[in-house]
Amino acid sequence: MRKIDRFDKYMAFKELNDNKVTIQLGLSIGTLGKSRKEGRDLSDRVIEQILNFYTDLNKIWLLTGEGKMLKDDTEIPHMEVLSVGIPHIESVEAYCGPGQGFDVAVMRKECPMYNIPGMEGADFTIKAKGRSMINREYPDRSVKEGDYIGCVKCRSGVIRFGEVYALATSEGIMVKIVQESDREGYVLLESFNKEEGFKPFHYPIVDIHDMALVVAVASINRWA
Repeated sequence: MRKIDRFDKYMAFKELNDNKVTIQLGLSIGTLGKSRKEGRDLSDRVIEQILNFYTDLNKIWLLTGEGKMLKDDTEIPHMEVLSVGIPHIESVEAYCGPGQGFDVAVMRKECPMYNIPGMEGADFTIKAKGRSMINREYPDRSVKEGDYIGCVKCRSGVIRFGEVYALATSEGIMVKIVQESDREGYVLLESFNKEEGFKPFHYPIVDIHDMALVVAVASINRWA
């Protein structure tokens, strides 16, 4: 049995699908499917990404088939055992210094846990601020003030240009479309809401301490 076959068993046990795994690991679309169809096995890089993300998966079992599929409870990190729901970061600005970011905020004991429909697979949620990501052309892609934003941490280091990311920067959290910049050492950040004067700007990569792909947005409109 190949490693991809064993990982398929793990996916079935955890009720995961290719799309969810691809997003969570930042893989190229079709990576898992090609491994199955073309007779190739998972690359060492993909295996490393899998083991870093799915921390309850037994490395020896995945690589050799020996032992149990899951680690013993004592080997699973504290958050994996006790967390219920998706962590919601109320305020991350104070945790955006060099080398820090979303993980530091999530690890805070007072970080609340929410179960929001449609946010399955997200690593954490944040609440949207401002009007820069209102999308009048495609309203279903809008991010409005007060919306809950579901994010998946970027573990591969690969930026999918043209996608919306939450960026932990020295200036706080920015939710922007990330594009390639013609300036070395920069990315180009864009807003949906150009009608109100939100213009693209180049931002230094060195000042981005963490980033996460936006995978879902939930709006809650209170009437009373």
